Amino acid sequence: MPSHYSDADLHIWSVPTPTGSQLLPACGIAWGIKLDGKKNVVVTTIGDAATRQGDFFEAICFAKEKKLPVLFVVEDNAYGISMPTRKTNPLALDILEQENWRHIEGQDVQQVYDATAEAFEKIRAGGGPFFFWIKMERLSSHTSSDDQKLYRTAEELRDLEKSDPLAFWKDRLIKEGVITQKDYAELDNEIKERVRREYAEAEKAEDPSPNELLANVTKPPPKLEKEILPPGKYRIGDTVNRTLHAGLEEDRFGFCSAKI
Repeated sequence: MPSHYSDADLHIWSVPTPTGSQLLPACGIAWGIKLDGKKNVVVTTIGDAATRQGDFFEAICFAKEKKLPVLFVVEDNAYGISMPTRKTNPLALDILEQENWRHIEGQDVQQVYDATAEAFEKIRAGGGPFFFWIKMERLSSHTSSDDQKLYRTAEELRDLEKSDPLAFWKDRLIKEGVITQKDYAELDNEIKERVRREYAEAEKAEDPSPNELLANVTKPPPKLEKEILPPGKYRIGDTVNRTLHAGLEEDRFGFCSAKI
C-alpha cells in the first residue's frame, strides 16, 4: 500500500498494517530520546477508528507516566472504512478527558502548523506528551477495494472538495495576496510534471529480488566470545538480562537498533 514507506535519513518509520501498532514503538523511541537527553520529538499518527485498539490506551498511558517527548495525532475522518465513528470513538464516549486533547480543523494548514509549533516548544521544554484530535475529511474511498458512494450521500461527497487542505490553503494564500493564481498554476504544473517524471523512472527500475527480502532488516548480532555466566542455576530473566548487557557492551548502537 502507498502509505507504507520509510526514510532513515528523514527519520520516518513506516506505519504498520495492524492498526494502532505503531504507537508503542513510537513511545519506545521517545523514551530513548528522553534517556539520552536529546531535544528530538516523536510524532505518531493514528486513525479515529483505531483509537479503540488496546495499543492506543497503553501508549497514551505510558507516554503520560514517563512524560515522553511525543505528539499523538488522531486523524479523525469520521469513518473506519465504511463504519461511521463520530459517535463511537473514545473521545465521543467520554472515555478520554476532553481537556487533554486539542481539537484542530485539519483543512486549515496554518492552524495545524501553529498548534504543532506550540506543542513542539512545550514538549522540548519537558512538558511531556501532547495530544491532537484533528477533524478532517477522507477525500476518496478507503482503498481501491472500497466504494464510499455505497455508504455516503451524494451531497456529502459533493462537499468533500471544500475540505481539501490543498485547495483551502491555495484559496487563502491567493486571497491574502501571498501568491497569484498564475503562481499557483505554475507550481501545480511543476509538481505534477515532477511526479510524472519520477513515476516513469520508477516504472523502468528492476523489480526487487526475493533474495533481498531480509536485507538490512536487522544487523547480525555481535559475537560474544567471553563467558557470560558460569555454570549453575539461574532465573531465565537474569540470563536474558546479562546476555543483553553483554551484547550492548560489544556493540551498543547496532545491537540496540537490531533488537528494537
